[in-house]
Amino acid sequence: AILLEAMKDLEPDIKSGHQSIDSLIGGWHRGEVHVLGARPANGKTTWAMELAAKAAEQGFKVGVASLEMPRGRMMQKLMARESGLNAHEISKSDEETKTKVFSLMKKRLEKEWVGGIRIWDTPTNPFQVPELITRSDCDIVFLDYVQFGLYGQQVRLDVTRACNLLKVIAKERNISIV
Repeated sequence: AILLEAMKDLEPDIKSGHQSIDSLIGGWHRGEVHVLGARPANGKTTWAMELAAKAAEQGFKVGVASLEMPRGRMMQKLMARESGLNAHEISKSDEETKTKVFSLMKKRLEKEWVGGIRIWDTPTNPFQVPELITRSDCDIVFLDYVQFGLYGQQVRLDVTRACNLLKVIAKERNISIV
């Protein structure tokens, strides 16, 4: 019985939808924190929104918390995905295309849950995020913006504390945090 339970724990709870991630770790596991990182302006937020959309398409309730971007900008990334255009193409498109995309965005922005995704842009510091997660009923949460070690030892300690707190929340709530 213990071996069967251990084997079951190897199976991911949520497929990432990206072959490279799924082949390496199998997807997102409940009770775990997964960290994705890259240099500034390399598309981390866009990729996180893509991953969030793929989880929502599987029927999971997804939360996205951003300390960096307002909700409308995060929605623009989702709308770009749905329209097949990137956000830059939308901003340079003709008025008819912009009107269609922004009309869809406006309708969706009025809803708390957008296609299975809930976007929070209200936290002003990383330590408000755990409270949002704890109060939500999400299966998986994507956090946009955790600054690692750029401003000295104190910031590294604060990030370490925040990550440790997120690990505890992921285990207690049985959710995946990316």
